Formats: sequence, C-alpha cells, structure tokens
Amino acid sequence: MKTFKVGNKTKEIGENNWLDIFLLKGKEVQSVQIVVYPSRGNINTDVLGSYAYYTFDTTQLLDAHKKYPINYFVKLLIWNKKQEFLDFLSLHKNDSNLLCYQNNTLEHDGIGTIIIQKDDNITDFIKAENYVATILEKITKNENEYLIGFVPRPNKSIFTIEVQTSNEIYDKIRDNLLKVMPWESNKIQVLTYWRN
Repeated sequence: MKTFKVGNKTKEIGENNWLDIFLLKGKEVQSVQIVVYPSRGNINTDVLGSYAYYTFDTTQLLDAHKKYPINYFVKLLIWNKKQEFLDFLSLHKNDSNLLCYQNNTLEHDGIGTIIIQKDDNITDFIKAENYVATILEKITKNENEYLIGFVPRPNKSIFTIEVQTSNEIYDKIRDNLLKVMPWESNKIQVLTYWRN
C-alpha cells in the first residue's frame, strides 16, 4: 500500500466498470474499501470516513500485479451453526491457500415470513409492510432489531412480508390478519478466496 500514490482531490465521477480493493484484518475482509474507476482515472476511498475522490494512475495496479502476481478462485461456504464457521477459521487461519474471507451472513439472527390477505385497508405492499411495522414497533422500540421486506409473488390477493429479527421478537408477532410462518435461523454464509 505504501507504493500506491493518489493525486489531488477530484470531483465525484464513477462508472459502471470498477475494481474493489478490500482491506483485510487478519484474513477477514473489512467493511471499508477502496474503489478504483479505471477509465476515469480516479479512486474513491472511505478508509478515512471521507468518501473522497482522488485522481489515480491505474497502471500502478498493473505494476503491482506483475511484481506480486496472484491467481485465485472464490467459493461460497455455508454452515448451519456459528461454531462450524469458527472451527473452519481455526483450521485454516494459517493456511496460505486461504487468502481471505468475507462474512455475508444476514445481520439479524433469522428470518420469518408473514402472509397478509389483501382487503379494503391493506390494498398494496406498502400498506402491508406498514401494518407489520406497526406491530413490531409495539414489540420493540428499537428499529435496529428488525428488517422488513416485501417479497413479490404471482398471487396478487396476498402480500408476503419477510421479517429479519431474533426468534424472541418474531415469536411475539400476533395479529388476526397475519399468517405467521415459522422463523428460521440464519445460516452462516461466507465468501472465501483461495489461491489457485
């Protein structure tokens, strides 16, 4: 990283074709990243929390690749329990073939599906989501403890809403208009990057 040089701050210009540079701690991909826009010759970084754009000569990346070539493949691994994931990390922490990993597990403990019949009051998916949100607001005042999303289905007479939350909160959802399906614990989903 010390060999890469950025230029002056520039205006915010992105493009559809970009390169993500991940920052690692140990072998874990961190949430901060650097985004390079090759044809625009600029770089965006949130490493310092500024989301600033700078000019950037992308030939530096080609030179680095020539000096430190690497070929890799990506594999998605899924576990039912967190301990299985921790066992995997323990087994591979010193494995030079494992370059890094990115934990893509959903934020909340699990997910459940709620079905609402369309009626005179609930006429669209926004009203269905709001109805479920109102019930959740009575269960917990902390909006960060759940996430609600509409799932499109061919049957237009019902609305399907997914709720990501803990089992404790999900079990408290009760209402005569709702068909509450069983809650399922999230699987641990991790993208792993391996040396060829």
